[in-house]
Amino acid sequence: MAIYVEGPAPASESGLEWQEVETPPDFEELLVLCLDTSLSMKNDQYREHPGISRTEYLIQHLFAEKQGEGLYYRLMTSAARRRFWTAVLTFSDRVDLVFPPMKLFDEATDSYRWPNAKDESTQQLLFAHRMGTAIGGALVKAEEIAKGWIGEATTLPRMVTIAVISDGKPHLDTADAVAVARRINTEAAGERTRLHLSRQPIVIAAAAYGHGDSDQADWLTLKRITTDPVRFYAEPENGRQLRKFLESTMLTER
Repeated sequence: MAIYVEGPAPASESGLEWQEVETPPDFEELLVLCLDTSLSMKNDQYREHPGISRTEYLIQHLFAEKQGEGLYYRLMTSAARRRFWTAVLTFSDRVDLVFPPMKLFDEATDSYRWPNAKDESTQQLLFAHRMGTAIGGALVKAEEIAKGWIGEATTLPRMVTIAVISDGKPHLDTADAVAVARRINTEAAGERTRLHLSRQPIVIAAAAYGHGDSDQADWLTLKRITTDPVRFYAEPENGRQLRKFLESTMLTER
């Protein structure tokens, strides 16, 4: 299974809000994307995009290689490009790790890694569309990934953003999403104080995906699981707003 494909750096695009002269990273940052792959994600995304499922629309705005469109493209062309790691998991009535933590820029080969979303086994996970919306289970797995990555030997401080993207309510879940999130946030706040950090080592963000075209998203639960519902919650009305929200959770001070 080809999880990642390597290649040269994508051509940079002028006009990106946060693209500046590249500087050495002073910390590393992992974005753990938790993607809802329940049955409702098989529905059409928005009225202006008939025939395109919510999952397809989401994948386009995450992994598109076209200039300025995909989240990964924009991370790779930012001034902080050498800082970023990403991981992707999906959740329905079960939780699956699609892409383990991987640094987007490989210093050894001087090349960039694109998540291979076109791989057959990856497609089966991304488009599973099973019953259930295990938000709590996804948070448990994301925390495991985050703590494992932070605990690895490194010379730079490490920060994690767990981003939950869902269009539904917790259903057939394996854990209480709000209780799990409260524990993660409480522990992270304690670590921030203990280590005198400028921000929590782990934060949780959430997006009510499909908001405006569907009333299925449990916005109350999604707000309650975030580290800060003002700073880390959004109801994006299209893919561009979703991508910009995800960028903001990573690229500004917490």
